[in-house]
Amino acid sequence: MIPSLPFPPGRPSVRSDQSAWLRTQIHRLAFPRPSPTIFRGSSGFTLLELMIVVGIVGILSAVVLPQYRRTLALAEASSSILETVSFAEQCAVAHKSGIPVSVTLPSGGFPRNCNGSTARQMISRRWSGDATGALCLGVRSAGNHRRANIIVYVDGSMTCSFMP
Repeated sequence: MIPSLPFPPGRPSVRSDQSAWLRTQIHRLAFPRPSPTIFRGSSGFTLLELMIVVGIVGILSAVVLPQYRRTLALAEASSSILETVSFAEQCAVAHKSGIPVSVTLPSGGFPRNCNGSTARQMISRRWSGDATGALCLGVRSAGNHRRANIIVYVDGSMTCSFMP
């Protein structure tokens, strides 16, 4: 038996109407509609919040970008130095063994003959940017250096110096 609920004014008290009205009331209680005023205050970010985020991103990029560029320059310098050192090592082995070898550096397109009779100078590719602290055979570069100069002596020993 359906309990009798008060009908809104102007509604007839018919049993089928009463059950339909009851189902509607139960549905409204179970699934309430959100009030349009619930979302009225949270429409997005304020201008102040956006300005703070932009400021934080600006500060982070001002700190990180120079270090990133320096790291790229250091990687470029290290690659150039290691490439030249590997050619110099081939020349040093040729000097020690007495077996002549021809080495062509990417920086200077002509071949260098390493036969043990004379010392050979090998200059690395030029790198861009500040690569302060790049190592070449135990020697560190300064900020204005852009090339490494490796000399392979007749006895197979090598020295490294940096050039602007």
